[in-house]
Amino acid sequence: PIIKGENLLFGEIKSLNDLKVGSYGILEPQEPIDLDPEDIDIIIVPGIAFDLRGFRLGYGKGFYDRFLKDLKNPTKIGLIYNELIRDSLPTDDKDVRVDIVISEKRIIYTKSY
Repeated sequence: PIIKGENLLFGEIKSLNDLKVGSYGILEPQEPIDLDPEDIDIIIVPGIAFDLRGFRLGYGKGFYDRFLKDLKNPTKIGLIYNELIRDSLPTDDKDVRVDIVISEKRIIYTKSY
Protein backbone atom coordinates (compact mmCIF):
# COMPACT_ATOMS: atom_id res chain seq x y z
CA PRO A 1 0.00 0.00 0.00
CA ILE A 2 0.92 3.64 -0.56
CA ILE A 3 -0.56 6.51 1.46
CA LYS A 4 -1.25 9.65 -0.59
CA GLY A 5 -3.11 12.28 1.40
CA GLU A 6 -6.28 10.58 2.63
CA ASN A 7 -6.13 7.81 0.02
CA LEU A 8 -4.80 4.27 0.07
CA LEU A 9 -3.19 3.33 -3.23
CA PHE A 10 -1.30 0.21 -4.22
CA GLY A 11 1.98 -0.40 -5.97
CA GLU A 12 3.82 -3.36 -7.34
CA ILE A 13 7.13 -4.61 -6.01
CA LYS A 14 9.42 -7.16 -7.59
CA SER A 15 12.31 -6.70 -5.17
CA LEU A 16 13.07 -4.81 -1.98
CA ASN A 17 14.83 -2.22 -4.15
CA ASP A 18 11.36 -1.13 -5.33
CA LEU A 19 10.55 0.19 -1.83
CA LYS A 20 11.13 3.57 -0.19
CA VAL A 21 10.34 4.93 3.26
CA GLY A 22 6.87 6.43 3.08
CA SER A 23 4.15 7.55 5.43
CA TYR A 24 4.61 6.64 9.08
CA GLY A 25 8.15 5.42 8.34
CA ILE A 26 6.81 2.28 6.62
CA LEU A 27 8.37 0.96 3.43
CA GLU A 28 6.09 1.55 0.43
CA PRO A 29 6.31 0.87 -3.30
CA GLN A 30 7.75 3.90 -5.07
CA GLU A 31 4.90 4.44 -7.53
CA PRO A 32 1.20 3.49 -7.50
CA ILE A 33 -0.20 1.27 -10.22
CA ASP A 34 -3.47 1.78 -12.05
CA LEU A 35 -5.73 -0.63 -10.16
CA ASP A 36 -9.39 -1.23 -10.87
CA PRO A 37 -11.01 -2.06 -7.50
CA GLU A 38 -13.39 -4.44 -9.29
CA ASP A 39 -10.40 -6.62 -10.24
CA ILE A 40 -9.59 -7.41 -6.60
CA ASP A 41 -10.64 -10.92 -5.58
CA ILE A 42 -8.71 -11.22 -2.30
CA ILE A 43 -7.15 -8.57 -0.08
CA ILE A 44 -4.92 -9.07 2.95
CA VAL A 45 -5.85 -6.44 5.54
CA PRO A 46 -3.35 -5.51 8.26
CA GLY A 47 -4.34 -4.79 11.83
CA ILE A 48 -2.98 -4.27 15.32
CA ALA A 49 -5.72 -6.61 16.60
CA PHE A 50 -8.80 -8.38 15.24
CA ASP A 51 -11.90 -9.64 17.00
CA LEU A 52 -13.98 -12.77 16.47
CA ARG A 53 -16.46 -10.79 14.34
CA GLY A 54 -13.75 -9.71 11.89
CA PHE A 55 -13.42 -6.13 13.05
CA ARG A 56 -9.92 -4.71 13.26
CA LEU A 57 -8.00 -2.20 15.26
CA GLY A 58 -5.79 -0.11 13.00
CA TYR A 59 -3.95 3.13 13.53
CA GLY A 60 -7.16 5.17 13.51
CA LYS A 61 -6.84 7.01 10.21
CA GLY A 62 -9.44 4.90 8.36
CA PHE A 63 -7.38 4.30 5.21
CA TYR A 64 -8.33 0.64 4.87
CA ASP A 65 -11.96 1.11 5.91
CA ARG A 66 -12.46 3.82 3.26
CA PHE A 67 -10.82 1.63 0.61
CA LEU A 68 -12.66 -1.57 1.58
CA LYS A 69 -16.13 -0.01 1.62
CA ASP A 70 -15.86 0.79 -2.09
CA LEU A 71 -14.85 -2.72 -3.17
CA LYS A 72 -17.40 -4.93 -4.90
CA ASN A 73 -17.03 -8.14 -2.91
CA PRO A 74 -13.50 -9.47 -2.48
CA THR A 75 -12.57 -11.92 0.23
CA LYS A 76 -11.00 -9.85 2.99
CA ILE A 77 -8.42 -11.67 5.13
CA GLY A 78 -6.82 -10.45 8.34
CA LEU A 79 -3.47 -11.96 9.33
CA ILE A 80 -2.58 -11.65 13.00
CA TYR A 81 -0.78 -13.40 15.84
CA ASN A 82 -3.23 -15.46 17.88
CA GLU A 83 -2.59 -13.52 21.10
CA LEU A 84 -3.84 -10.35 19.33
CA ILE A 85 -7.31 -11.77 18.62
CA ARG A 86 -9.92 -10.41 21.02
CA ASP A 87 -13.50 -11.46 21.69
CA SER A 88 -14.69 -7.98 20.76
CA LEU A 89 -13.26 -4.59 19.79
CA PRO A 90 -14.97 -1.19 19.84
CA THR A 91 -16.48 -0.37 16.43
CA ASP A 92 -18.45 2.32 14.65
CA ASP A 93 -20.49 2.48 11.45
CA LYS A 94 -17.40 3.25 9.32
CA ASP A 95 -15.60 0.02 10.25
CA VAL A 96 -15.45 -2.74 7.63
CA ARG A 97 -15.13 -6.37 8.75
CA VAL A 98 -12.82 -8.96 7.24
CA ASP A 99 -14.29 -12.30 6.20
CA ILE A 100 -11.53 -14.48 7.62
CA VAL A 101 -9.03 -13.97 10.44
CA ILE A 102 -5.97 -16.21 10.21
CA SER A 103 -3.42 -16.72 12.96
CA GLU A 104 -0.68 -19.26 13.47
CA LYS A 105 -3.14 -21.31 15.59
CA ARG A 106 -6.58 -20.94 14.02
CA ILE A 107 -8.75 -19.75 11.18
CA ILE A 108 -11.89 -17.79 12.06
CA TYR A 109 -14.64 -17.43 9.46
CA THR A 110 -16.42 -14.27 10.58
CA LYS A 111 -19.50 -14.33 8.34
CA SER A 112 -21.29 -16.49 10.91
CA TYR A 113 -21.34 -13.58 13.40
